[in-house]
Amino acid sequence: MSQTFILKLATDNLINDANKIGVSTAQLQQIVVTVTASIADLANTDSDELNAKSSAVNTSLNLRYEIELPSITLLEQLQWPLWNKEKVGFKDYLWEQTCLECFITNNAASYVEINASPNGQYAVYQFADYRTPATLPPTPLLIKDSQHPAAIQWHDTALASSDILTKQRRFSISLDKLPYPILNPDPTALIHPCVIIYFNEIPLYFAPYHTSPADFHQRQHWSYLQLDKQL
Repeated sequence: MSQTFILKLATDNLINDANKIGVSTAQLQQIVVTVTASIADLANTDSDELNAKSSAVNTSLNLRYEIELPSITLLEQLQWPLWNKEKVGFKDYLWEQTCLECFITNNAASYVEINASPNGQYAVYQFADYRTPATLPPTPLLIKDSQHPAAIQWHDTALASSDILTKQRRFSISLDKLPYPILNPDPTALIHPCVIIYFNEIPLYFAPYHTSPADFHQRQHWSYLQLDKQL
């Protein structure tokens, strides 16, 4: 079973953003961003032996992001870094470019934030409470009993959509890398998939629900994780 989220565009600066990009506000609102979440037992292919053995099978949260653009004009300005296997690894400040994000918690004060670039770079951060600690870059989520940052696992990176106006990426994170248990199904777990898409130098913010101004860290707009594990 999967849980699908249709992300909405934050409209705080909609008119100014449309003018800077050179399209109508209607075109921006026609961008369709879909995130599908599922929990499954996946073979871990991380090359980093600190994260997992190559033969291990982990129960993982799987996230698939799909972005559909309504026009070539937007495609020509889309900042979508090309996949590069050599760049796969931890990288801070990914939100300064197109960034696939997800927030996860078991409804405790603490939570985890995942950032992922289409080019393969990623970061997984841990917060004790709302934006706490407030340092930049945020505090990395570390592998248990080590000083090494937790990793995500990329999937289907070689596949390209037949529609040039559609971009997609899929990755997963092992649930045992999280600092708290996520049961399945878990009536207390919260999830908040979101995306920052850059068109030239203009960022647009997408999430299932928004505060005003947009702030992905505001958990009153996060959703309950409602999944059964896929076998």
